[in-house]
Amino acid sequence: MAAYIGAVEAQNRGALHFHLIRWLKGSPTSSCMKELLLNEAFWKKGADFITANIQSDIASANGQQIMAMKKEKSVSYSRPVDPRHPDYTLCWRHAKEILARATQVHTCTAEACLKLIKNRLVCKRHAPFSLSDVDWIAADRSWGSRWRYGYINAWSPPIMQAVRCNQDIKLISNGAETKDVTWYFSSYVAKNQREISNSSVLLAKCLAFHKKQECYSVETRTRNKRLLQRCANTLSREQVFSVPEVISYLMGLGDRKLSHNFVTMFMGDIYGMLRKNYPSLCYQK
Repeated sequence: MAAYIGAVEAQNRGALHFHLIRWLKGSPTSSCMKELLLNEAFWKKGADFITANIQSDIASANGQQIMAMKKEKSVSYSRPVDPRHPDYTLCWRHAKEILARATQVHTCTAEACLKLIKNRLVCKRHAPFSLSDVDWIAADRSWGSRWRYGYINAWSPPIMQAVRCNQDIKLISNGAETKDVTWYFSSYVAKNQREISNSSVLLAKCLAFHKKQECYSVETRTRNKRLLQRCANTLSREQVFSVPEVISYLMGLGDRKLSHNFVTMFMGDIYGMLRKNYPSLCYQK
């Protein structure tokens, strides 16, 4: 693995889940991938990669057979199985079938994924998914795994064996889906907060109270300083966090996992350098 970046998010019920992007070591660049996918031999290589790492199929069963399988409860645990264990092969089968049945079957509900679009309830995850009898990748950089039932989230057997929880794994092949996944992941940085902890409502309530209770100083710097102080105090005092979020912060786990260090870039300096070196550039407001 060359790099990774992950964000931890809390659901409305407070449970934490993880959104992670991984860059594989030795993977081709976008331009190189475009050329490689014109070669049919590379299609076979891409399909073999999907077969080894991504599954959307449970024991080659159809939808009726999958729904008839017994669904185990409370399948999570604290430690992955040791590969040196004598029953490791059975554990592998357990991960590929029993755990997948317990965690990977997608059920459309109004609370989870159904959205009203043009007076019609539509699954925001686009279920049911397109069925296929084979793993494949195409010249337009689209891809798919073997899907016998259109309501199974794609998953990775090794990850399933390690964490025993629901996954929705995607292969980013620099196609149209790359844009969608990047937008989806980035939106978590600036997404609307849950109704119970809406920062804008808290801040508006706080500022309205202070404006009614006192006369502001005419001095601009003092007004701005008080504004920042009150916003910070309000968020730290009244914003709601779930118990798992609080424990995560107290244990130093944080809300993101990064493989690299990042620095702040000030766009004003960059724009100034561009204007200086390329005066012909035209900036539109």
